[in-house]
Amino acid sequence: MGAKGAGAATSTAFPEPVVQIYESLKEGNRDKALKAQEGVIGLRAVLRSYPPISAYKKACEFRGIQAGPPCLPLRPLTSEEEKKLRGELEALGLL
Repeated sequence: MGAKGAGAATSTAFPEPVVQIYESLKEGNRDKALKAQEGVIGLRAVLRSYPPISAYKKACEFRGIQAGPPCLPLRPLTSEEEKKLRGELEALGLL
């Protein structure tokens, strides 16, 4: 592990599982880190199934962080997409 840090959009909306990976590796608990990584992979799959940036901004909003709308030419999520995203994030236990 030669990296000293990284910035990820996923951790902007949901830092807890990403921190869990770091802390678990720091403690030498590889199995716990891998389990957290699997959760992040699932989360990323959900977020990336929506228009770029919009899902990350909406996820932040769901958590009380006002991130504002995406800049043009990107579009915000439709109300149907918002409901679906919320449901998927709730199913992952993140909301």
